[in-house]
Order: sequence, then C-alpha cells, then structure tokens
Amino acid sequence: MFFMPPMSLGLTRYSRAGGSGIPFDPSIFFANGEQGAWYDPSDLTTLFQDAAGTVPVTADGDPVGLMLDKSGRGHHATQNDISLAPIRSPIGLGSGLRNGRNYSGLIANTHLIADSLAEDVYRGPAYTEHVAFQDISSAAIVALFGAGNNAVDNRFSWFGRSSSAVVKTYNPGGSVIVTGPTWTVGNIRVMSARYGPDSISIWENGIKVADREPGGVAISALNQFTIGGLRRTSLGNIFNGKIAEILICQGYQSDGTIQTVHNYLTHKHTLPSNAVFDVVVLGGQSNMIARAVGSPVHPNNVYQWTGSSIELPTNPLAHVGPVAGQFGPDVSFAEAYVAANPGRKLVFVPCADGGTSFSTGYWRQGGNGYNRMRDRVNALVAAYPNANIRAVLMQIGENDALAANGSFEADVDAFISNMRTDASATSGAKFLWGGMVQSYVNSQPGYRAFQDVLANVGSRNSNCAYVDSESPTVLLDKGDGVHFDADGITEMGRRYFDSL
Repeated sequence: MFFMPPMSLGLTRYSRAGGSGIPFDPSIFFANGEQGAWYDPSDLTTLFQDAAGTVPVTADGDPVGLMLDKSGRGHHATQNDISLAPIRSPIGLGSGLRNGRNYSGLIANTHLIADSLAEDVYRGPAYTEHVAFQDISSAAIVALFGAGNNAVDNRFSWFGRSSSAVVKTYNPGGSVIVTGPTWTVGNIRVMSARYGPDSISIWENGIKVADREPGGVAISALNQFTIGGLRRTSLGNIFNGKIAEILICQGYQSDGTIQTVHNYLTHKHTLPSNAVFDVVVLGGQSNMIARAVGSPVHPNNVYQWTGSSIELPTNPLAHVGPVAGQFGPDVSFAEAYVAANPGRKLVFVPCADGGTSFSTGYWRQGGNGYNRMRDRVNALVAAYPNANIRAVLMQIGENDALAANGSFEADVDAFISNMRTDASATSGAKFLWGGMVQSYVNSQPGYRAFQDVLANVGSRNSNCAYVDSESPTVLLDKGDGVHFDADGITEMGRRYFDSL
C-alpha cells in the first residue's frame, strides 16, 4: 500500500492576471465530490519512484512510478515497470514529467496509467480538461493523455496532435474531430478542452480556437486512462515531451473559469506574454559558459531563454556544450543584479560556445555564433514584447589571439554595430567585453595587443565598456592558463555587473 500524504498535498495559491490578488486553487473543482483528477508533478510530495509509493522522488532525473491525484478522488497514476516510467524533468519555471525517455536516458514508451479515471469522468454529460506541456518531438501523431477502447471504430477521448500538426481531440460521444491551431515544438503551451451537450471547444493559451457540435454516439467500453500516450488494443501515439500539469474536471466550465485556469497554469509554469523583465545576453567562449569547478545556485527571480521558452536557470546555463559541475560568471552577476533590483525578474540569453572566435567567422555577421545570438534575442522579443534588453556580455579573445587575427579590432566593432541592427532590441543595450586571464595574455608575444583591443572598446564605440580582469586585482586561472578559477570567475561576474 503506498503512502498517502496529508490532503493539502502542498497546494499553492496563484493570483489571477490583472493584479486582482484573488487566489485560485484547483481543488475548488472537487470540493463537492465532483469526479476528476489533478496531476501536478511540480509538487514533489505527490511523486514516488515505485508504484507502491515507498521511494519518494527527490530530484529531477528520478523515475516516476506513482503520481498521486491531488483532487482527492484517488485516481493515482502508476507504472509498475521502471523502464517505462517517465522521469521528473525541468520544464518552464518548475519541473514536470518527461515522456519519451526513461531514467537511463533511453528512448522508451514511458507512460502512467490511472485505471478508473476514464469510466468515472468520460461517461458524464460534461467535463473540462486542462494541460500545460512542452512538445519536444515533431512526431506525426501524439497523445498527451487519453482513454481509448477496443472497438473497431476506435472511438476515444484524447488530447494531442495529428500528422498535420494541429490540435485535435475526439468526442467521447462519437468520432467527431475538433481541430485547433498548430502548436510550436519547443514552446510551453496551455491547452483546454470542454465537452458538453451542445459543443466541444478548444482553447490555446486562453483563447478559444475551435468549436464543434457533438457526435451524439454512445461510448463503448473505455480502456485505461493513460498519461503520455494512448491505450486502445495496445499503447500508441506516444508523447515525446514534458507535461507540467493536468486538470480533468467533471462539469461544463464557463469561458471565464477556463480563462482563470489558463492564468493559473501560465503564471505557475511560465511567464505570461505581457511580462516585464530585464534581459542580459551572454556570448563568447568557454569562460562565459562554465569552466570553474563548482555548482553555485542562482538566486530567485532569475530565468533563462532557451530559444523557445523561458525556464528556470540550469547550472551551467543552456549555452552550447555546457559541462556539469562547472559554472560561469552568470551566478555572481545575477546575485548582484537581483540585490540591486529587488522584485525585478532577470532573464539570461545564453549563446556562448567554447573554442570559438571571430577569426573563423563564427562570431562575424552570418556566422553560427552571431546567428544564434541574433535569432535568440529576436525570438525572445517576439514572444515577450515588454522584455528590456539591458546588456550583452562577451567573453572572447583567446582563439583570435592564437590565430593572430589581424582584424580583431574591426571584428569587435562590426559585431556591436551589426548586432544592434540585426537584433534591434539590443540597440540600447550596453555591450560589455571581458578581459582574458592575465596568464594567457602574458603567455605569448602579441597576445597583449588583443587584450588592449578589448580594453579600448569603449573609446571606439558608444555605450560599451571593458570589464577588467587585471585590475583592481589580477584574477587567476584554474591552473590551465586559460580559464578563470572559481574565485576569478565569481569576481568577473561582479565586475560585469559593476560595469553596467
């Protein structure tokens, strides 16, 4: 018998959009004994590694063999085979279920099953479903969750995507398809579907996008309710992605209630599109990514843009080729920034790539590094028009010095000018250029000239500054002659902030 935690199950209240301050708690949908289910994998108290509920999930990467139903109706979802158990994984501003891979990192048809949920909910006259999720794969047909049957006409209820990449759901009273808009792979979405006697409707991110008349055909025998796929005669339509939260509620919810749920899920799992926050873009080489040994933690109110969504910061951030157990200047920068700007949200845009340079064309206009930064900044501003790009931090020069790049000064200046044009949101941002470790600069004749190019960037370009690695104190390398040690990179982060 699995352990049953207190009924509160770590409930958290969120305010509706618009600043009303009125708390919303999904448990109100089940306060009078209504059938349904509430799955919230961001709440560790509801997750266990085994179906018996004896080994709690304690961290991201753990398998999930049991997810408790927070509705109080007892529709707990289980998986007896650990190789088919989804894993807990970061999604957006928290953590959720990662489907499509197991705890060993292998591709697998991971899923959870709640045996009686389909019969208890889908046979009712009306019900409403909500889900916050992130699609990772563009597979032809996927099901976030659903319940099928063994009939030849395969009538079933599900929430997923078809081969034409549009949202579809089947009416449990027949085979009517409701078609909604395309959803974008990689983005966090909040979807809702309402089934009633008069219509079947779909919402995407709080906007109603589809309505259809019901099919009016009786439901035949339903199969097991499955999270992460669909079970008819066998498991299929596997979802390869992450699920942040699921609400399945008996009853016909009003448009206003559905909007309230959307606000709750959006504010809990991601930032709303009208959010106001500050942005710092990070580029350059490995010292910007993470080469100092350690795992310091970012402060609260700090996030990262991965190119498609805003998520909690990992350490290292989502640069190219991050190495676990190492860190860069972003942590101490964030600590100083948050302390100086209480209540402000800070979003990093990580774009650095180790061993790169201007000399190879990587950071010149049209190069891979340049394009990555340009595209990530433009995508962020398109998704969040109120984002305020405060600064672009660049840590670069070692490989240009090694290659004796004679156009290094022109490259640096052109990068600033071109980026301000091609990613226009950076036009008012301050470009900060970090110095290399002194041991590297002094290791070869001619390397000092590259440090001087960086040191004089502010005299050649407006709203630019040099972040000195040699004054007021010389920052040391970690013994390899190239990368800052833990104290050095921590101090560099503070000096970047002081140079804003």
